[in-house]
Amino acid sequence: MYIDLFGSCDYLGGNIADIIAQILHSKHDKMYIKYDREQLREYHPYNQSYNNTIFMQTLFDIIDEHNKTIDVNDDTFETYIELASPGHFEIFSKALLKIQCDFYSYFRKNLYNEKFRKNFLERANAKGYDIPFDPKKTILVHLRLYDVRHRPDYDGRICADFFKNHIESGAFADEATNSELKINHPDTNCQAPLNFDKIQAVIDEIKQYKPDHEVVLVSYPGEDLSHLPYRTISHTDESHDLFLLCSCETVILSRSQFALMALMFGIANDVHIPLWGHLPCYGLYTKYDKNNYKYYY
Repeated sequence: MYIDLFGSCDYLGGNIADIIAQILHSKHDKMYIKYDREQLREYHPYNQSYNNTIFMQTLFDIIDEHNKTIDVNDDTFETYIELASPGHFEIFSKALLKIQCDFYSYFRKNLYNEKFRKNFLERANAKGYDIPFDPKKTILVHLRLYDVRHRPDYDGRICADFFKNHIESGAFADEATNSELKINHPDTNCQAPLNFDKIQAVIDEIKQYKPDHEVVLVSYPGEDLSHLPYRTISHTDESHDLFLLCSCETVILSRSQFALMALMFGIANDVHIPLWGHLPCYGLYTKYDKNNYKYYY
C-alpha cells in the first residue's frame, strides 16, 4: 500500500499538520509515502514554497526514514490509499483513532528523534534565525490576528467538549460533525482572536511562579499592538516566527494550527492552549492526551 503525499490551500501551520497526519497514518498502516520534495501533490492549490521551510524539510527527512522501513516489492504500489479530505477534522481524527495517542506525544516519542532535532536546528541556523529572548526566562505569547482579527471571541469549551465527546465515543470527526455543532453554535470552532483579558489572566497566573520572566508577543507583521505593555516580535518569514515559538520553554498559544505546530518541534514545557474544536482531533483535551498542557478558554 502507498499514499501520495498532498498539500492543501491552508497556510503553513495547517499544511505541517496535514503532513504529520499523513505520516501517522502511514506509520500505523505500514504504507509507503510517495512524494517529491520539490513538488507536492495538490489536493487544493498549495504554496509549494513551503517545501523549503525548515519544518517541511525536517518532515521530508522523517518520511525518508519511514520509507526505509517499508519492504518495497511488486505489490507495494498496487493499492493506493487516498487520505485527502475536505477539511482537517477527518484526516486528524482518523489518525488519532488509529494510534490511540495524542499527536504530540506520539510524534516526539516515535518520529522526532535527536538526529532530526539536530538537523532542524542546523537548518534554522543556516537561515540566520536568531532568538531575541532568553528561552528560559521568557513567556512567549502568540497572537493570531491578521485575516481573523475581526472575528468575535467565544467560549472554546463549547466546541472542544462537543468534539471531545464525539471522538471519545469512537467516531471520527468530519465536516458533518462541525456542521452539527454549528446548528446551535454558529460562531464557534474557528480561528478567532481571544479577548486579551483572557490572555492577561494566564500571564498573571504564570507570573505568580515565574515573576522574573519577560512577556514577549509574537504576531503577524504590521499589527498595531502599541496598546499592550509588552515587546513584540514579527518577521515577514513566518517560519522564523514559528521557530521562535519552538524555542521558548513557556508559551501561551492562540487558536491557531500554526502555533500548535511549535509543540511538535519545540522545547516548551509550560504550555497554555486555548480550547477550540480542533484540539480533540489531535487527541488533546481527550482521554488520549498524554501531556500536561494547561487549557484556558
